[in-house]
Amino acid sequence: MLKKTAKRIYHFRHPSILSLLVRAAFKEIINTRLGTKILHFSAKRDLYNLFLSFVEYDANVDLADRKGNTVLHVASQYGSTAIAEVIIAISENINAQNIDGNTPLHYSVKYGCMDVMQKLLQSGADINCQNHLGESPLHIAAQCSDGVVLGLLAKGGSCINIENKDGHTPLHLAVSSNCKDFVEILLQNGANINAIGKDGCTPLHLAVMKGNKEIVELLLDRKANAHLKCFYNSEEGYTALENAVANRNKKIVALFLLHGIILERIYKNLVRKAPLRESEKKTEYNFDDIQVYKENPEIVAIAKPVGKWTKMAILNNELMQRLARLIQEEGDEKGYWELFVKAQSSTQGKYKGRGR
Repeated sequence: MLKKTAKRIYHFRHPSILSLLVRAAFKEIINTRLGTKILHFSAKRDLYNLFLSFVEYDANVDLADRKGNTVLHVASQYGSTAIAEVIIAISENINAQNIDGNTPLHYSVKYGCMDVMQKLLQSGADINCQNHLGESPLHIAAQCSDGVVLGLLAKGGSCINIENKDGHTPLHLAVSSNCKDFVEILLQNGANINAIGKDGCTPLHLAVMKGNKEIVELLLDRKANAHLKCFYNSEEGYTALENAVANRNKKIVALFLLHGIILERIYKNLVRKAPLRESEKKTEYNFDDIQVYKENPEIVAIAKPVGKWTKMAILNNELMQRLARLIQEEGDEKGYWELFVKAQSSTQGKYKGRGR
């Protein structure tokens, strides 16, 4: 019967009959799994006319596939702006979450589709919605987006210090991703420089673990608290400087010293071996005038300014700051000074292997 009907339709090929047949077929599949697949395909390939045909026949654009993705998720992922705009206008839920908890806004940020992202934000998409890992769109942007997207979200109402399930803020993730520009953008928009994750790690700890000298310097310049302890793989906890010493990162240790920061346990136990000479009480120090304490029980700082080796003890914060100024003024003019810390044998390796 069906074959005979099909042959007659083909034989006469009357427009009205063909139109009725197409309408019947659309109505039959439009809100089935097949119809949903076709809708998703049209969004993926940006086939606007095909998508519009389904919409004209009252297709439900909020239907999701097995992963919980709606057509808007797909349009947001592949940058199909025109299709996304139509969906936003008729959808009942532009904040639909898939099985991972990601919304279309998460996808537009993750895949760098700025036009779709802006359309979503203008239409009231939840800018602070968190997925099942506790990540907001700002967390996503801090890891894999670009500075423009991150800036738009940071200034567009995002909670700048929102935490994921690990207790990490977008600033933590920007540091872990070695994105100095992102770190600066977040700090400029009020990010908490001393935010502490569930493991006790601050952004400064993560920067040291990553060995990123530029980010460490940026955080220290912005007055990050270097005395907070991280408890990642350690019951006692350790400061960022202790981690740098344990991993023998001399350049990063030098940055801490130049900012007047020394190991806390060493500072508390420092003992002067002799009184300061009058020459050492000058406001401007000369390396030859600095008292040498060769028998310091825990630590010795060694500097090589302008090719000349001189040993000196870290006496206190005031002396350390003066040393830092002296090194900054004339220490690296010829490019061959080095500053590093050598802990006594009993403390060496105590925090070894804390890098991530």
